[in-house]
Amino acid sequence: MEEIKMAKTNAKTNVIIAASMGVIVLLLSVFFISSYFYNWDVGQFALGMENYDISMHQPHPPGYPIFVGIAIGLDSLLNNANLSLSIISLIFAILAGAFFYLLAHAVTKDTSVSAMAAIFFITNPIFWFYREVGLTYTADALAGILIAWCAVKIIFNRNYTFFLLQLAVLGLFAGVRPSLISLMLPLVILSAIFVRGKKFFLWGLLILAVSIGAWLIPTAMMSGGIMEYYETTTTLFSVSAEGTSILAGAPWEATWGQIKTFTGVMAAGLIMLAIPLIITAILLLRSKDIYKKIREKNKNFGLINFTLIFLAWVVPAIFIYAFIHFGQPGYVLLIIPAFCLIAVLGMFYLLQKRWGYLLLVFLIIIQVLIFILLTPFATSPTNLSKAEIYEVYLEKINPWFLKFNYTVINENDEKFALLDEEINEYLNSQDTTLEETVIIMPRNLFYEEDGFELRNDEIFRQVMAYYPEAIVIEVAPDRDYWIEGHENITTHHFDKEVIIPAERRHIIFIANKIEEKDYPVGISLNRDREDRIYSGDAIDITEFEFATFKFKKN
Repeated sequence: MEEIKMAKTNAKTNVIIAASMGVIVLLLSVFFISSYFYNWDVGQFALGMENYDISMHQPHPPGYPIFVGIAIGLDSLLNNANLSLSIISLIFAILAGAFFYLLAHAVTKDTSVSAMAAIFFITNPIFWFYREVGLTYTADALAGILIAWCAVKIIFNRNYTFFLLQLAVLGLFAGVRPSLISLMLPLVILSAIFVRGKKFFLWGLLILAVSIGAWLIPTAMMSGGIMEYYETTTTLFSVSAEGTSILAGAPWEATWGQIKTFTGVMAAGLIMLAIPLIITAILLLRSKDIYKKIREKNKNFGLINFTLIFLAWVVPAIFIYAFIHFGQPGYVLLIIPAFCLIAVLGMFYLLQKRWGYLLLVFLIIIQVLIFILLTPFATSPTNLSKAEIYEVYLEKINPWFLKFNYTVINENDEKFALLDEEINEYLNSQDTTLEETVIIMPRNLFYEEDGFELRNDEIFRQVMAYYPEAIVIEVAPDRDYWIEGHENITTHHFDKEVIIPAERRHIIFIANKIEEKDYPVGISLNRDREDRIYSGDAIDITEFEFATFKFKKN
């Protein structure tokens, strides 16, 4: 009876601590949420909220239907697409912080070690960065943590009902991040090896089928059928892999560049965890010592099984990210929690010593300062004069050390705030509206500044989402097609002639900078704005040329 009462008390304590970890995530994040679409992908999600069509990349295949569906529901209350997407990302992060504590405690049965590991994860700069913007990568973190938590419950505690939860998580979160099916399936298979009882497998397969079908069938129907959906999705994957994977025909130089990017991002995400990880590696070589100490806390702990869980979690992702495709730095949020988890062995050792405790607290403080205070001017050639000496050295060692902080988010917000202000000022000065305006944007157009050759920002999707009433056109000098966005519909035109409706009386060019040699021919531009606005009066213009394309009014 006493043991049951103690177990209930411990369970209640763990729930309170886990909830506290979620609250910490919320408090650390709420003041830094992005105000504008952070990148191209966020713009695609926003367009998908208005007109879901993966053939238009609204969003891009495989579609992220659950993520977009939740965002549509939330946006009906907030009427702010970016805020809705960002809040969903933050909710996933809050749950990830809470469940990471439960995962660490399921392994160690030690409250102090588990809380310390959770705070390390919560203050990780990459995890912090991506929970402030409207992207899906915090869902990767949460799904990985939940599936690993279920694996620990299955393998350590022989609680096979968690196998059903594990499959439900895999199936449903695949509707947020479909790549999770291939990335986390090895850990699910490892868990299945330990499951006893045919009924768990039968129910598990049914739960997996229903949870996948719940989002796959509607998404396929909206995409023209299952074969159309399959072809659209696999085509994008093939194109992506062909450019990065030596296994898909890409040159070794491309794959090697991808490996360097992946390892650079991982280094930026794990740098403050290096000491606990090194101690963990040493302890694993002296496994009897650490095994005995953790077994005193958790009699079900098995060092081999713990290592297998870690390997099944990280090895598939490392292989895919290194040798097949690593599209965005946020991908690493799937496996960063795994490294935070295995570091609990090193933390277990350090927390037995006062200096070790102080060291871990110091490292956590450094992580917080990296996100809040770092001003990474060294990563931008045009801002090198503002860079501090330490930033220049960090950039030379690994530029990714400077990429995940609030300054990056804030600069993006300031850029779009100024852009929006300039556009509205122009429209007011001309006594016109977006319905009478064409916005033209160059892609792959370079310009020189301070001796550097720079490429204009690629913000077509964000601009299209913010100004649906305008006709937004993207052209690139090296392409034989152009893209049109209007009223949340994307159209590709496979020719070199762009037709502008006669009622469109004004033209705005948006670019960081257009060199004089690249100026459009046949229309005069005014550059009297502070930011990237070039305006051109198209009332009396019948045709002009820009970026190898011919523009005509009908």
